[in-house]
Amino acid sequence: MALKDIIFGKKNQSESKPDKTVSSNKKKVDSVNDKSVAGDGKSANELEAPYRPTIQFISAEGIGTYWKKPEVSSGYEIYRSYKEDETGELVMTINDKLLGIWTDDSFDRQYREVFYRVRSFFKEDDGTIRYSDFSEQFSAKYRDELELERVITYVHSGDKRRMRAFYGWGELEDAVWKSSDESVATIGEDGTITGVSKGECDITCESPSLGISESARVVVDRSAPDPLTEITSRYVYDPETGIWNDPNAENTNRAVIMMTGDMMCGKGQIEKQYNEEEGWNFNDSFDYVKEITDGSDFTIGNLETLLDPAWPYMTDEWFIDNISNCNAPPRYLDAVKYGGFDGVVMANNHACDGGPSALLATIDQVDRYKLIRTGSYKSKDEKRYAIVNINGIKVGFLAYMSMKTGYKGKDRQLSPEQKEVMLNNYTDEKAAKDIADCRKDGAEYVIVYMHWGQKNYKNPTKAQIIEAQGVADAGADYVIGSNPHVLERYDELTAKDGRTVPCFYSLGNFHARMNQITGNRDSVMVKIMLQKNKDGKVVLGENTYIPFFTFSRFEGCYLVPVSVCEKHHNGIERYRRKAKYDRIRKLIGNKIRVCDK
Repeated sequence: MALKDIIFGKKNQSESKPDKTVSSNKKKVDSVNDKSVAGDGKSANELEAPYRPTIQFISAEGIGTYWKKPEVSSGYEIYRSYKEDETGELVMTINDKLLGIWTDDSFDRQYREVFYRVRSFFKEDDGTIRYSDFSEQFSAKYRDELELERVITYVHSGDKRRMRAFYGWGELEDAVWKSSDESVATIGEDGTITGVSKGECDITCESPSLGISESARVVVDRSAPDPLTEITSRYVYDPETGIWNDPNAENTNRAVIMMTGDMMCGKGQIEKQYNEEEGWNFNDSFDYVKEITDGSDFTIGNLETLLDPAWPYMTDEWFIDNISNCNAPPRYLDAVKYGGFDGVVMANNHACDGGPSALLATIDQVDRYKLIRTGSYKSKDEKRYAIVNINGIKVGFLAYMSMKTGYKGKDRQLSPEQKEVMLNNYTDEKAAKDIADCRKDGAEYVIVYMHWGQKNYKNPTKAQIIEAQGVADAGADYVIGSNPHVLERYDELTAKDGRTVPCFYSLGNFHARMNQITGNRDSVMVKIMLQKNKDGKVVLGENTYIPFFTFSRFEGCYLVPVSVCEKHHNGIERYRRKAKYDRIRKLIGNKIRVCDK
């Protein structure tokens, strides 16, 4: 049995369906008494069809299909036909709501076009199955001309990338490859490109039997654009103590810290925030963030994207080897700095999207912009935490990737040694050692970011709850969660030593274009105030949050996080902010107050 069959289930396995079915091509089925709830609190009857279906690739392996996953689902059915506007036959049942890809390797190659439709289904506790509408039809076409896999290939010197040439329904069988400049890049008989040195050249593929050829470009070590402004930082690293200090700060023994969730720079942002005169400029997205962080002594957020100029940006290649490619121009860090951020955490699954070279390049860019970082590392000698002296209070920051969530195969490009050095994967024992070392090096208060949970789930998973307790027991003073791309509740944990440890299970998407379900644009900025008491012990004083919503457009700016509470509402009409404010407050709960006074 093929690996994909083990993952997805056998083809045409309609016999595996439960006996009870509710035939439904209706998108919604009214049921007042229905008790099945998922995702955003929607009834399981309210099934949405998969959306934005597309052909991801056509290769010797088959036709790769892709669709956006709806909010509520137990899995998907894929139908294939050879006529337009015909539903066709069921060819695959995917019993996994989190998968939105499938490769068809059994279609009839005598046809010149293959059509697909996808629908989602939901399995009730009693065995009843409910179906959504079908998606719009999408199709793959036979190639009548030679086509190369990419128009431009971006690669690091010393790295390799495969290039494929397609004709008909598969790869060209008699491909002959040539490079116009082998001092820049070479190409092997199988189409494997090897970057040699910085520069550009052309590669050509020729078919002697067909008498046709096609060329594409190779760019080795593409340069990063210059920063928009001079790079400065209020914190300076002291190599002797291993602590970041603000030379202009006074030791007031009071520190205001602000913390946010996921900051991503997606395909739409890269496309829309570019102009011919100055290139990329994402700064105005943070206009209304800067007004708030100006009142902070230290601000940090989760950087959930690569920033490697030599690797393809999302606009160059959205998916690479069936893995989403979150990589953006390094100028996104101009916006992060402009928004008032002093540091970023980098322990997340997208750190592995481009392999070790892309992660190292991203770390270099973060260092270039003089941002404090933790969670991803260049060498085994780096400490697994950052300690920042904030007005006389030494605060330790750590960030981990939960292996309960995992990289889902993205880390396969890293060797075991590279994983050990460059990533920061969570275990209770590792966290206990790191936090103890952090305190030994001077930290008086420890904040731990956890990348965990499940996408679009507004309740923490059992694994999150267990790991949160583990982090508290390991010695953390505050726990911050990211990754679900929605907000999850705030709680207060009791550590094994009796301490009360605040925990936000997920701060949501602080800056991301994602809009799959209601809540993908909701987020909070945590605002805490630490102070030393008369005994010199650091204690948590103010503990609040500021609710945010990311507008697609706001006062002429694109993709803008704006506070939706009264204190910081920036002139947002009440009707535009009240529903968002109420939704966020309800989800967070009443154990922590809003910074709204």
